[in-house]
Amino acid sequence: MNDTILTSNAVNITPEYSPEFRQIANGLLQYLGKYCEHSKSGTVEIRMLPTDDSPNKAPFGFFFTLSDDPKFIVPMVELCLEYKDNKGIKGIYIAPNPSELLKTKGKHTSELTKDVDVPQCYHLLIDIDPKRRAADGTKITGIANATAQEKKHAEDKAAAVKAWINQTVGTELQPVEIDSGNGIYLHYNFAPRPNTPKAVVQSTIQEILKILAGKFSDENADIDTKVFNASRIQRIPGTINRKGDAGYSDRPAEALARLLKKQTTPIVDMWTHLLKIVAANKVAIGYTTDTVPSKLAAKKTTPKTPGKNNLTKPIKRAAYLPASIEGKHGSDKAILACCCIIQKFPDLTDAEVMEVLTDWNNRCLPPWTPEELARKIQEARKKTEEEVRYSPEDMLPEIMLFTGRLHQARLDTIAEITKAMETAGETVLLNHKGVCSDVFIHREKVTKGTFEQPAGMATIRRSSESLIKLTLSKHLNFFSNRLDKDGDSIARITDAPLALVKAISDEPSGLDQLHFLAHGPYINFKDKVLINRAGIDKKTCRYLVNEVEGLEELIPDNPTRADAVTALKKLWNAVSEFPWLYNHQERFQLEDNMRNEGGSREETFINQSFVKWLTLLLAQAVRLELSVCPLGLITANTPGLGKTYLAHAIPSILFGRTASVTSLPEGSNMQSRGEELRKRIISQIEAGNTFMLIDNVSRIAGSDFNSPELEALVTSDDYSDRRLGSNTDTAGGKHRLQVIVTGNDTRPGADLADRTLFVKLESNEPNRRHHFTPTHGDFLEYCRQHRKELLAATLTIVKGWLVAGSPKPSSPNGFGSFPDFNNIPIAMAHWVSGIDPLDGRLDDIRESDTIAQSRAALISNWTELLGKEALTCGQILDRIKSTSLGNTYGSEPHSAFKEALLELVPGVFRSDDLPSAKQLGRALRGMSNTPTYIPANESAPASTGKIVASENRQGSSVYTVQIKPHK
Repeated sequence: MNDTILTSNAVNITPEYSPEFRQIANGLLQYLGKYCEHSKSGTVEIRMLPTDDSPNKAPFGFFFTLSDDPKFIVPMVELCLEYKDNKGIKGIYIAPNPSELLKTKGKHTSELTKDVDVPQCYHLLIDIDPKRRAADGTKITGIANATAQEKKHAEDKAAAVKAWINQTVGTELQPVEIDSGNGIYLHYNFAPRPNTPKAVVQSTIQEILKILAGKFSDENADIDTKVFNASRIQRIPGTINRKGDAGYSDRPAEALARLLKKQTTPIVDMWTHLLKIVAANKVAIGYTTDTVPSKLAAKKTTPKTPGKNNLTKPIKRAAYLPASIEGKHGSDKAILACCCIIQKFPDLTDAEVMEVLTDWNNRCLPPWTPEELARKIQEARKKTEEEVRYSPEDMLPEIMLFTGRLHQARLDTIAEITKAMETAGETVLLNHKGVCSDVFIHREKVTKGTFEQPAGMATIRRSSESLIKLTLSKHLNFFSNRLDKDGDSIARITDAPLALVKAISDEPSGLDQLHFLAHGPYINFKDKVLINRAGIDKKTCRYLVNEVEGLEELIPDNPTRADAVTALKKLWNAVSEFPWLYNHQERFQLEDNMRNEGGSREETFINQSFVKWLTLLLAQAVRLELSVCPLGLITANTPGLGKTYLAHAIPSILFGRTASVTSLPEGSNMQSRGEELRKRIISQIEAGNTFMLIDNVSRIAGSDFNSPELEALVTSDDYSDRRLGSNTDTAGGKHRLQVIVTGNDTRPGADLADRTLFVKLESNEPNRRHHFTPTHGDFLEYCRQHRKELLAATLTIVKGWLVAGSPKPSSPNGFGSFPDFNNIPIAMAHWVSGIDPLDGRLDDIRESDTIAQSRAALISNWTELLGKEALTCGQILDRIKSTSLGNTYGSEPHSAFKEALLELVPGVFRSDDLPSAKQLGRALRGMSNTPTYIPANESAPASTGKIVASENRQGSSVYTVQIKPHK
């Protein structure tokens, strides 16, 4: 590189930037430039370490996203310049290996970059630090900057190290050389081979540092052997080192870190050369569940020359091959490995096969020499496919164990297990709410208690120790390795060790986190991309149960509103024959781009009931982005209109299966019904379900539908209860459960009505079920056959809304308790259809609240039957029973008043079907001063009324009504 910031496009920054700026920028590019050249993504951290006398000694960091454009370092340089002269900062560092952390801009004092956040290592740091001694030769115990003479020791040592490495690998390697202000960094940037596990790379770096420390550390300078970890921070050239002078006047309090030389050796070659250091010193590299390195030796690699075959896929396949072990049919295993590669990739040359098997050979006990491996390749080429058989166990990764040390299983060991399972192609053990769990998929429909679990439904399952052991042994090969009396290595296949099983069961935090199940593909809101790969997504901690092949091709990269409206048309065509509540006021005409050429006028209309169902569909599609979600109610005025079909259509489209179904608990004991419903809810939350259908709630059970349990569920994203069989352990917790209820003329009561989105079907024909047959035949079968198109249409609407900037059309009738629901699925449906799903919501609530309706009937007929004067409860009952009401007695107002009274006053009444004065008084006191909406009728406009309670001269309670025009 030149002295300016350069990439392949040669971006010149002189003379726009100062020398200080260019010094820091060029230093950063030596750390990060390789990522620009190879389009590596991730996040890097710049960390500030305060001085010891600062008020707050805690380190803090700033995070930046990598980019192909080298100018992404400009804000990083500006940050360094801002803190460079700050006397309270003793050092400005960078963590060069990119992490998977997603951080906002600004200062962060917690959750800084850790090893577990970094997926791979891309450099070898040789940190040469001079030893500090006072003038009398005694060692300085405090932190202090080095003198010029001490730094000269580090420079000489760096030159010797570099010369020895070049001699060992047989070529001239030029790394990045940095004066850290106290010592010297030799920073070797490299690119490990594809699919090389991070653990192997770290182990290689660690062994190289041990080799160098053993050869070169002396009384003048040390080579730090602890800098092999992935999140290691390094000082940025151009910044100040303020370690201080430890009270010695001959030492500088500050020193400038400087870039001395830039790397000239290509990073694609550097890794191959570094492996030669390990091979030359016969040090082992490989998987191990202990810190002791396995007895494996790396072999010389064959460099890959331009124009040959792409070895990415063969190397990835070779990672699954079992290593050969002497005395355990090792020769057969070697021929088996060669056959596996040769028959799968017949165009590879012998040299390329040897390169593909390099890492495999490093795992063999003992490794094969190049001559021996060449003979095995020739033998393998003579074999036919019929002569070679592979069993699934032969393709498992290996975990090397050391007897006598299994009790030392630690979290980094568990992390290695996790990495190995990823190599096996499936992450099967996960940390869900602090418990080791796995994801279980029902292969056929089963019934558990009151729930019907459909085939294909996934649940989160707690993993017992026996299940953990079985899972590990199924997905990984375990070898026990020990030395015999002669010092020879003896290995044998074994089950997963009990110590490791217990370590995972007792402390699963080393496993990948699982927050929620994603039962179908979804759009990631942060980067607006489709997630359609089964398994755990580490960024979101969501496990995608199943993927849909070819779905990406049906969703535009940047969908417009026209694309979204076209997608809406596909969904409408699928459900247009359902008898939606279809009043003339609810008809809306879509844009012209939604019309089919030659289509009829009726095809260009949809209605609000459909848009409400669309809102429920979109809510489930984005359910993991929402905190709480209102109840969905699909109701019909007569049986057979397809309300359950519409409920099942939502998971059928999104997940490829029908819903998990239960019913509302029955019985006369309200407490027992509540406990049973809580059990059913908790079971769905524990299983990780996001969609629950309570089917066929009858009008007779309508009062039961006023459920405190459902109200608590829909208004809180954390729903817990006591676990069965325990007095202390709780079940449930954070959830993303959406509840849909179906029923004929079903009405939720009280506060639940205000937390419900109503979808209504209506037909005036008797026996509608005999006439209603969708053109598509079996509706759910149609959803299954066209799932990919319907799912793509749903996700196109979601993605189009996000690309459009997440517009939020105004709606005066939003849910007060569900802001996320208002701002996402409601806004999506409103944006794409032009119809507000919440228009008329207050009317739905009033129609559903039978208590309010009875109270309105009581107030509206009060004056006509009882007059305007205030009456005692006894006087009210006497007038209702009196035949002196003339034409009023037995009339429609009288019947409505009496029916409302019986509805509002609880209890068992007398033989005349009227409550006692005491019962009536208790009910009227409870209703007094409650504003009640009275709908308009033929003789009066809409009004608002209330019952007014007072006392007469005798001190008795009297009641009358007050009615005002509705505003």
